[in-house]
Amino acid sequence: MQDPIPALPAAPWGPFVHVGQEFRYVTGQWERAAFPVEQLPTMGAIPRSLLGFFATEKRRAEYRYALGEHGPHQCVSALRPSDRVSEFGD
Repeated sequence: MQDPIPALPAAPWGPFVHVGQEFRYVTGQWERAAFPVEQLPTMGAIPRSLLGFFATEKRRAEYRYALGEHGPHQCVSALRPSDRVSEFGD
């Protein structure tokens, strides 16, 4: 999971934990997360995640966080039936 948004606010802003049980959509189904998302360790991860937005898919795979992974097209692509094309042309 490269989406940086669940890991905000960054740790230097102060301690933060999510409340409740976290679920992730993995391999076509919702699964209870084995462990919660941790805060970004440093503020430096935020600008790096923005660079990931403009990177190629291959390069983006090297980033720990990539802001492009938070876009609505990610949710639509993950949830659409395999025999359908989304409005994003996936």
